[in-house]
Formats: sequence, structure tokens, C-alpha cells
Amino acid sequence: MDCQHPIKTETQDSVCWAKTVYPKHYVEEYGYVKGPENMKAEIYARGPIACLIDATEAFEEYTGGVFKQ
Repeated sequence: MDCQHPIKTETQDSVCWAKTVYPKHYVEEYGYVKGPENMKAEIYARGPIACLIDATEAFEEYTGGVFKQ
């Protein structure tokens, strides 16, 4: 644990420490998954996934609630 840069947050009573050295993570395989059910199945089978969103201008201006376009 890096204890050189203490940061106290408003939501925690304890002190968090900023990291200056980050662990490396590697990708063993990749592919494409489309749709919520397929995404859930992939997470169940192999763990976390990364995903992207095609953000429109309306989404960029989103401030809260359920977004629909």
C-alpha cells in the first residue's frame, strides 16, 4: 500500500491513500458480445467484461433519471 499521499473523503471515516504504482492487467482473449442476455452469459462464464456506448449529444447532456432517446 502506498501511504505517501493521504486523501480523506467526505463519505468515509477512514483515510484513503492515493496510489502511485498501478498493477498491470492483461487480456487473454477478446471478442464481441451483443445484447444483454449474451453479456450476462459472458460475465457468468468468464468474469468481467468491458463495453462501449455510442454516446449521442443528447446522452452527453443527460443529467439524471431514466435516459430514453
